[in-house]
Amino acid sequence: MTSNKLTSSGFEKIYLFLSPYSKYFKYSVYLLLALNVVLFLREEWEASRYVFGDHVRLEEIIRAFAASIDTLAWLLLLLLFELETYQIPDDKLTPKIALAIHTFRMVCYGVIVYAFYGYLTKALNMDVFHAFESANVCGLVDQKYAVMTSLDKYTPLTLENCISFVGRQSFINENSSIIATSLKFNKALWLIWLDVINSSTWILVVVNLEFDIRMTAKQVSRNWLVRASHISKGVLYFILVSAAVYWGFEDDFLPFWDAMLWIIAFMFIELNLFEWQQELEEENAKSS
Repeated sequence: MTSNKLTSSGFEKIYLFLSPYSKYFKYSVYLLLALNVVLFLREEWEASRYVFGDHVRLEEIIRAFAASIDTLAWLLLLLLFELETYQIPDDKLTPKIALAIHTFRMVCYGVIVYAFYGYLTKALNMDVFHAFESANVCGLVDQKYAVMTSLDKYTPLTLENCISFVGRQSFINENSSIIATSLKFNKALWLIWLDVINSSTWILVVVNLEFDIRMTAKQVSRNWLVRASHISKGVLYFILVSAAVYWGFEDDFLPFWDAMLWIIAFMFIELNLFEWQQELEEENAKSS
């Protein structure tokens, strides 16, 4: 669904500026997102050893590896959007191919919603932490406790670092043998709820995108629907950018980097969709 002619607009200017490099840049972004799946898996694998021990039960997999599962499902969903909005020409997009793409997308949506459930469960399970007397922290060293330094980041509790808890309010999870200062616990709490907000916002983004694709495929053009779609997307992407900035300041580079890559990747899908709409309008103008 490609076209070299677009009507004059802000999107056209963006497209024409990026067009000489867009394919290389776009596929580079997709490859970097694939790499992020591996990076998240490695990070969550290390964290799961502290939270769940050496063996993660089947029902705990979504809590232990929510980010990895979520990122993989989103990557597959992104590629399916790329196929429908750019790679497959209109005359090749047969009902069977369209059905197959939509079916696989539904599977991805199921996994994404399941990952959202994992984030939500993880956030709600933070209430297993309770206040702990900091003067007694060093007595936990021999019990193989871990210190939470941030969300999904831990270090073993030792005689050297247990001293840092003295005089500070602490929180402890006796089920998983994890302890954290009040500051680190509250930071992790903010980050996990940010994961919930970010996950739910992305779900709304793709619901909006699915609506736009259906409208484009059926060549339905209603100004108030288009405006409502653009306004809602603007609000949703503002939330996503805000979350990315927060991660950049309060967490580490990987969540910020991953969030920005996803925003860029879906901007390419939006450009694909815009180009498809322009192509259909040109075809209708020629036939009228």
